[in-house]
Amino acid sequence: GGMDTVTYSFTNGCNTVLTVRTINVDVPLTPAVISGPSAVCAGSWMTLTTSGFGGMWISGTTSVAIVDGSGNVTGINQGTSVISYYLANACGAAIGTHTVTVEDNASVITGGDSVGVGATLALFDSVTGGTWTSNDTTIATITSGGVVTGVAVGTTTITYAVTNICGTSYAYLTLYVGLPPYVSVVSGPASVCVGNTITLTDSVTGGTWSIATGDSVNRASVS
Repeated sequence: GGMDTVTYSFTNGCNTVLTVRTINVDVPLTPAVISGPSAVCAGSWMTLTTSGFGGMWISGTTSVAIVDGSGNVTGINQGTSVISYYLANACGAAIGTHTVTVEDNASVITGGDSVGVGATLALFDSVTGGTWTSNDTTIATITSGGVVTGVAVGTTTITYAVTNICGTSYAYLTLYVGLPPYVSVVSGPASVCVGNTITLTDSVTGGTWSIATGDSVNRASVS
């Protein structure tokens, strides 16, 4: 590899004429070795170095991480991205690669904030790899996958903890556990005279009373 000069000469009875062309001779490239950390926290940056020179840095997944011309990688979102160093000449291209993992802190817990006794509710966090716990398992339990089961009426704090290169972070949710809605037996007289009033009761409060008839005649009203 290197530079050389090619000369073409033509001679006749008049004189000699020379034409000169400089030629660059390339050699086949080998992929550059990339060195540096393999993980970075979202919102932070790190520096990669390479054994090559004159090439170009490329991030395979820019929604996860970006890289500048000096090999500085910035974490954007949790995930992985392949960082490449691209070299090319007349012999072809050679690409060195380095996989970078971007970690993040625990985010807001979603999925709901209440569940009935005996019912289940799935909770979520956009950052994976964390641990779910319930502050009071006599009120509600939660699986490693974030599925809550109501045990008794009350409130408990659900915690999602994430430990990675960013440190340990926590997300909290106050979960309310209540009785599932149901209607018990309506109590009171079974008949009433036209123009008179009776009182009906139900042991479960908070419901709505209504009248149903078999035809269009308004036979009674309820308040």
